[in-house]
Amino acid sequence: MAVSEEECSSAKSRSSSSASSSSSHYLAKCVLRGSVVLQVLYGHIRFPTSYDVVFGKETSIELVIIGEDGIVQSICEQPVFGTIKDIAILPSNDKFRTQNPQMLGKDLLVVISDSGNLSFLSFCNEMHRFFPVTHVQLSNPGNSRNQLGRMLAIDSSGCFIAASAYENQLAMFSVSVSGGSDIIDKKIVFPPEKEADASAARVQKNSICGTIWSMSFISKDPSQSSKGHNPVLAVLLNRREAVLNELLLLGWNISEQEIYVISTYTEDGPLAHSIVEVPHSYGFAFMFREGDALLMDLRDAQIPYCVYRTSPNFLSNVVDEANFVQESSRGCDLSRVLQVDDEGGLFNVAACALLELSDLDPMCIDGDKYSVNVTYKHVCSWSWEPGNAKNPRMIICADTGEYFMIEIIFGPDGLKVQESECLYKGLPCKAVLWVEGGFLAAIVEMGDGMVLKMENGALHYASPIQNIAPVLDMSVVDYHDEKHDQMFACCGVAPEGSLRIIRSGISVEKLLRTAPIYQGITVGFQPDVSTLACGIVNDGLLVQIHKSAVRLCLPTKAAHSEGTPLPSPVCTSWFPENMSISLGAVGHNLIVVSSSNPCFLIILGVRLLLGHHYEIYEMQHLRLQNELSCVSIPLKRFEGTSLVDNSCAATLPFGVDISNIFVIGTHKPSVEVLSLVPNEGLRVLASGTISLTNTLGTAISGCIPQDVRLVLVDRLYVLSGLRNGMLLRFEWPASQQCLVVLFHDRPWLLHTARHSLSYTSISFQSSTHVTPVCYVECPKGILFVAENCLHLVEMVHSKRLNVQKFHLGGTPREVLYHSESRLLLVMRTDLSNDTSSSDICCVILLVGQCCHLSNLNPVKQGNPWTIMPSGEAESTKGRLIVLCLEHVQNSDSGSMTLCSKAGSSSQRASPFHEIVGYATEQLSSSSLCSSPDDTSCDGIKLEETEAWQFRLAYVTKWPGMVLAICPYLDRYFLASSGNAFYVCGFPNDNSQRVRKFAWARTRFMITSLTAHFTTIAVGDCRDGVLFYAYHEDSKKLQQLYFDPCQRLVADCILMDVNTAVVSDRKGSIAVLSCADYLEDTASPECNLTVSCAYYMGEIAMSIRKGSFSYKLPADDVLKGSDGNIDFSQNAIIVSTLLGSIITFVPISREEYELLEAVQDRLVVHPLTAPILGNDHNEYRSRENPVGVPKILDGDMLSQFLELTGMQQEAVLSSPLGAQGTVKPSLKSRYALIPVNQVVQLLERVHYALN
Repeated sequence: MAVSEEECSSAKSRSSSSASSSSSHYLAKCVLRGSVVLQVLYGHIRFPTSYDVVFGKETSIELVIIGEDGIVQSICEQPVFGTIKDIAILPSNDKFRTQNPQMLGKDLLVVISDSGNLSFLSFCNEMHRFFPVTHVQLSNPGNSRNQLGRMLAIDSSGCFIAASAYENQLAMFSVSVSGGSDIIDKKIVFPPEKEADASAARVQKNSICGTIWSMSFISKDPSQSSKGHNPVLAVLLNRREAVLNELLLLGWNISEQEIYVISTYTEDGPLAHSIVEVPHSYGFAFMFREGDALLMDLRDAQIPYCVYRTSPNFLSNVVDEANFVQESSRGCDLSRVLQVDDEGGLFNVAACALLELSDLDPMCIDGDKYSVNVTYKHVCSWSWEPGNAKNPRMIICADTGEYFMIEIIFGPDGLKVQESECLYKGLPCKAVLWVEGGFLAAIVEMGDGMVLKMENGALHYASPIQNIAPVLDMSVVDYHDEKHDQMFACCGVAPEGSLRIIRSGISVEKLLRTAPIYQGITVGFQPDVSTLACGIVNDGLLVQIHKSAVRLCLPTKAAHSEGTPLPSPVCTSWFPENMSISLGAVGHNLIVVSSSNPCFLIILGVRLLLGHHYEIYEMQHLRLQNELSCVSIPLKRFEGTSLVDNSCAATLPFGVDISNIFVIGTHKPSVEVLSLVPNEGLRVLASGTISLTNTLGTAISGCIPQDVRLVLVDRLYVLSGLRNGMLLRFEWPASQQCLVVLFHDRPWLLHTARHSLSYTSISFQSSTHVTPVCYVECPKGILFVAENCLHLVEMVHSKRLNVQKFHLGGTPREVLYHSESRLLLVMRTDLSNDTSSSDICCVILLVGQCCHLSNLNPVKQGNPWTIMPSGEAESTKGRLIVLCLEHVQNSDSGSMTLCSKAGSSSQRASPFHEIVGYATEQLSSSSLCSSPDDTSCDGIKLEETEAWQFRLAYVTKWPGMVLAICPYLDRYFLASSGNAFYVCGFPNDNSQRVRKFAWARTRFMITSLTAHFTTIAVGDCRDGVLFYAYHEDSKKLQQLYFDPCQRLVADCILMDVNTAVVSDRKGSIAVLSCADYLEDTASPECNLTVSCAYYMGEIAMSIRKGSFSYKLPADDVLKGSDGNIDFSQNAIIVSTLLGSIITFVPISREEYELLEAVQDRLVVHPLTAPILGNDHNEYRSRENPVGVPKILDGDMLSQFLELTGMQQEAVLSSPLGAQGTVKPSLKSRYALIPVNQVVQLLERVHYALN
């Protein structure tokens, strides 16, 4: 509700005090890495004989393989803690002698990044990650266009490397063959770094003044070079004020350490954009231009000439009858024309416009010729066939999405070039890669890529390569009330826009669900009893345990290949004497049963009598002091050659055969490990008592084991699930006390990590019986019983992304979830239909249906090229649209949709059942199902007698673009218009009228609005975040606090009345809070305090509160606190343009100080330091004021879990480096950090998030 001015003032004072007394501590963890692939490489990365694919992303490197079925499987993905600018493969060189035998025959990755280094990376199979071999400094850290570090070129023999700046400078390196630690032998910069007179350099004959578009080494025939050859580098250069790009051939005289211009080449015609060497040709290269491709003969570098030009029908001109402004973005390859300057801005935009206008008559403005856009097909990606040295073949992709093949034949009659017809047509690709097996990986910039298969001279679709970027908006909800959030994200751009459902955890693929009563194959089980346990005791022999007997069955051949040929199963039974069976378990050649009164444990065996007849006999019985609650036998025998290594076998007690072990749980409560020793009987190997108390000393109830398992990870563990929902982990042999792994408040999948046991949240119904399934068609299946049905699911580990996709078309901009109807409203733009370019649609997740609701037609007004002082175009006009979502009863059970006329009235209890939308285009009422033939719908039937109906309630034009809207209190909503925002409401609960109660204006255009109780946070495109309060009595808005920094706000959210989380368009996120200003010293401008900040390197377009917490309900029980307290309300989830999902987890001050001390050691330790040579502290502090507390880097900290125990000890015992930021008072406190404490805390955060 709204409050008066006095109440607001007092509340503000109280909140400021509370804000100053508490501080924010967060840990940032990337739970889904960006899916945008910028470079794709192929080489021998893991082994000299392996064929591996590397995806170079902006902030990470992913190593994948393409299987025989064409599916991309991720091997590992590693953050680089920096920004990759270019990446290439340095092939293994036979002349290079390394002192490290693990690098022999393996290719290296060469990376240039914002660290200013030329980094050489090698993959370590033991650590399962990339490690830096060496770094060569090129320039200062940053993104200056005049410093080296923009583009890479590597000689095909692996002997030379070239690195260029955006313009005016490049460097060459020779690879060392001495076998020392330095990979680089010689280095030369061109023009020389000591060149002081820049003007003189511009007129020099050998200068390269201009923008470097492409580079490639031109190989020489090694059989014709008697001495060590000097490399030749081909460079495409765009000189300032030049119409055409120029091909420069540069030579490096290594003996004299001089780079010189050998020759230049220009040819009238389309603009050249790329130069590509033909492999194994020793002097030939393709020069791709806008409209054709030239095969250049560069064997004599002093006389370059064209030997072949592609035919006119290969990359012919096309004339598009379309609007020039819309088509210009397609005709101009922005990635090659637009460059980044020192300030992060763009230059050469005028050149892009000139390219588009070059074919138009400047004097013909009003004629038909101006509306005709002449564009050229141009090659946007290419890849050579691997292993083909005789007749090289190359697949190219044009900007129209067409794929062609070019084959070069070197014959006795000279060189011939063969061009194919179109092999496949799809989306234009940013990069393609031809790999072994005939597969082609095609990477689409803002949509799903694909794997194509070359068969019978054509390309065929094989599998997708998922890419969810860019994520423009998201909605985080607990969709199935599972206490586990999932995310609905607007992903991609037209025509590949989609709605993605993103969940954390491993993908659960549902394969089969039976009916409660179904036809099966009889195996001989007794049907009229309640089965306590069943299983396979030997090949083809099944055992059923029930209250009165143990039944052994040999099924027929119809059920099992080893079954009996008889028409019915052969069965025999064992009956206990004067007791009933309470528990049982079946293992390999072993059956264990127990009774409750009296308490006996009985071991049974099976032996063959004659033919197909078997007998169950008693091997051992033991009277127990405590009743058994559970018993289990390992599902398969632990073979020493496969499952137990020598180190694990050495920890077992002497003489113990692990195949004869089983585990029991008792009502004591306790867990015990027993072994059946031949000729000796049962033997207790280990026993652990379960006694849990909270911090108040009160015993925790329900600690009786419900299930128990013996598992092998890095060592043997006993897992015990208690009846109160806790999961305990015992080490055997014991080295520490039992550990509470998690609280079973939802389904979990436990699996092995590198050196520990990890767990992942999964989603399926609560089950009673679960067992793993492994066969050819389903190697990682789980069979369980739920809702009286049998379910078969598969845990899919090979998928790179755990997302579901609903294709929407267009570009989805905003998504809104309605919890009551479980409907999603999505606003789309860039539609390709004839009715409108934008609309609002409804996605029904229950049936996977998308229904069109209303059109949004564009309206132009004023001059779109004139920018007003607020930062928006003069032509911008916004619309405020109110759509009502009504719950109606429908007696017609056969109706799927309900249609209504716009403006129909409906009585409502609350004004906020309306969906308030905003757009910069005009609403068309003709789309609201006004025609019986219209296939769109504004009502969705969810059940037999109910439906949800949409209707248009209100539309109005506003003077500026409406970019933000949010609810406020319980009767208002906030909406922006340009650089103003309004407090609006529905008078008398009439949804057909909107009233403005108050308004305020900022200096620049508003990009975000959010509110929490009475506090309003406004973000604009320069002044950052501003806090406001609305006084209902006076109907005025009061500005409270200001952002201390200038920032272009991407999104903002209020965590409480005092704290805001804001992201900007430079890749940074910050937590702002109110300072405690005293009234007598208050400044007229009260700045917000930056509590903490974090540079992500990616632009976060959407920020939401999340329900995740690494704290588990078990913590509440152990601490004696209320388990209903939600610790997750302050979790922050952000989505980025690169497709990353990052979670910011609040942690306590003690946990922050502990992990900060660990992080300060990790960032300088050789095993975990940033692999590109970045200063981690400097990188995560970019775009933020000096001295602002930092948010901990969860990606850096999670590396600690990948280390062995000895490595973890070494990291924690290492001294702090110069980058250490731990307070002096805390250095002594955390001089000796306990490993177990760090591991337990990081495991909870890391595994629960992933």
